Amino acid sequence: MHLSITLSTFPALVLIVLLYHLSKGQLIPVVMFLSIFQAASVVNISVGGQTIDITPSYLVVFATLFRGLIRKRVPMRAIWQSDMFAVRILTLFGAYAVLSAMAFPVLFEGVPISNPRLGADVPLHWNMSNMTQLFYLLCSLSFFAVASFKTSNAELATSVRWFVSGAFTAAVLLIYQWVGFRTGIPFPRTFFSTSTTYSLYDAYDIDGFTRVNGTFPEASTAAFTMAIGLSLVLWRLLSGRITVANIAIAVTMITGLVLTLSTTGYLCFGYLLLVSSAVYLARWKGGAGARALKLLLALPMLVICLAVLVSTETRIALTKRVESVVLSKTDSASYRDRTRLDEKALSVATSTWLLGAGWGSCRASSFVASALGNVGIPGVLLFSVFCWTVLKPVTRINHLRVPLHGGVLIALGSALLSLLISVPEANHPVMWLLFAIAAKLNQKAGRPRPTYECKVGLDDKPASFACV
Repeated sequence: MHLSITLSTFPALVLIVLLYHLSKGQLIPVVMFLSIFQAASVVNISVGGQTIDITPSYLVVFATLFRGLIRKRVPMRAIWQSDMFAVRILTLFGAYAVLSAMAFPVLFEGVPISNPRLGADVPLHWNMSNMTQLFYLLCSLSFFAVASFKTSNAELATSVRWFVSGAFTAAVLLIYQWVGFRTGIPFPRTFFSTSTTYSLYDAYDIDGFTRVNGTFPEASTAAFTMAIGLSLVLWRLLSGRITVANIAIAVTMITGLVLTLSTTGYLCFGYLLLVSSAVYLARWKGGAGARALKLLLALPMLVICLAVLVSTETRIALTKRVESVVLSKTDSASYRDRTRLDEKALSVATSTWLLGAGWGSCRASSFVASALGNVGIPGVLLFSVFCWTVLKPVTRINHLRVPLHGGVLIALGSALLSLLISVPEANHPVMWLLFAIAAKLNQKAGRPRPTYECKVGLDDKPASFACV
């Protein structure tokens, strides 16, 4: 085993100490903010020809897990019980993934698989890639457990706000990278790209538009983060927190999302527009004053849309961008390569009796195809049941008792849509944080309304999730 530090190590450690001080000793908010630095690693660990890159966020994840193991039980008044059915289903999924990683590469040895780390159409055999991916999965599941059972509601609510702050920072860096590419201002790529597994590419043009990825290995992963952050901010606005800060954050994130030129990002943005419009119209209730206020809020958006449609140059540029990113994507080489990877993963599933080749054996373009190739129908079914259990309150989104719940459900919708389209791995800490919060709030939604909770705003510093 070989350990090495990188150019990101010391700046990241200084940032971790600063954030830990600002969070008053809370670790999960620090994880959420640092999760934007996905192409940077603090420590690289080489074992058996495979390298595990420890990103700044995962360095704090390990500290969070260690503290969760030795921490005394959080008082019941500070924590709500998690949805135990969802927890059991997720435990079964994790157990099946472990079994598959250990046994299936031996059981189905020789089946052709495709893995960027191993090559295309290589014979299946057990290797350290199975252990590496299993390591990240178990870290994610453990993080979910600590967030569900060993973390106070106040810290989890703070973590959501810190993730929004991190996503906003990432959007600012995306815009800075775009300006730097256009003007020649240097972008500190060497500090943001120290991973040996994922390299951070430079900005480049597609059909006359500049594509950027900021601190992320790919533009699609940047769009993944922007979409989740934007979901949470839009829910703030829909919940009545219409402030200059929230509007500025939303506009900055939308700008960063557009600059990624990511099909995933654009489709998630369309999803968010549909959801926001539906919720806005569904809440068209109240007195004449309330309806007048909603109309006044809608007028600026209508004026902007009309201005875009009237301006010929703007309309042509917008149409060209949407066409090149979404409509004509099927004609691109990247789409064909991604489709080929997905097809190979499906072929692996059929060649292994739909059981999968083992967690970490193959990697496709999207998580669904990767999961089918790795854990087959049983694994995908377990994960789907878990997601449905957590997401089912979305059917009564206008009647949830805690406003944060709606934002979490919409953000999870963005995350799962990204996994379905082009995100191949489900190991981002924020997704498991949102899963943990949703599972806890599902239990909360079915209980009588207590009388002792603080009445606080979503953007304030709450004593609990409650905002009643």
